[in-house]
Amino acid sequence: MKHVMNYKKPAFWVIIASVVTCIVVAVCFLTNPKDSDSKRIDPFGKYYKVRDIIYESGAYAFSYTTETTPKYYVTNEKELLVLEDKSSTSWLNAGTFEEVGLTKDNFDRYFRGVRGSASSLRSNNQKAWRLLVNDSPDTVFYYLLLQKNGDVYLTYGYYDASEKDDPASDDTSIRWVFSLIEDELN
Repeated sequence: MKHVMNYKKPAFWVIIASVVTCIVVAVCFLTNPKDSDSKRIDPFGKYYKVRDIIYESGAYAFSYTTETTPKYYVTNEKELLVLEDKSSTSWLNAGTFEEVGLTKDNFDRYFRGVRGSASSLRSNNQKAWRLLVNDSPDTVFYYLLLQKNGDVYLTYGYYDASEKDDPASDDTSIRWVFSLIEDELN
C-alpha cells in the first residue's frame, strides 16, 4: 500500500524516450527490406540444363530441342563449360564471362525480326555477362542473363568482330535464347 501511495509519475523525458523507442522498433518490424545481396541469386558455381528455348532465329536450318541442347556449367570463376555430347564427360571450356550492361545497341539489335522479347529480357534483367569465345571474325558469343525474378537465361549467337564499328553492316546475331534450370544430377 505504501508503494502505491508514494507513486510518482516518471519524468516527461522518460515517457518521450519510451514512445520514440516503441515507434522505432515497430517501424523496423513492419517494413520489408529491399532485395539484399544475401537474397540475390548467384548464377555461378552451378550446373544447368535447358528448361525451354524461348527464342530461335529462323535464319538457320539446324534446330535444337530441349532434349538435344547442351548442358552447361558456370564456374565460380565465371567460366562457361559446355557439354555438347551428354553421353561423354568432356566439358569444353568456352571462356570467361565479363559483366556488361545491356542496351538496345549491344543486345536488342542482335535479334533478327523479333524485337519485343529482346526488350523484355533487357528491361527485366538484373545483371548480364558476355563471353566472346575468341576474337576472330564471326566468333560464337554468349550472354548470361540473371533476371530480377531470379530466372537465368543463356543466349548463343554469332559475333561479327570485323563489322563491330559499322552498325549498318554488322551481322552479329543471337541465334538462341535458352531458359536455364539448375541440373541437380551432375
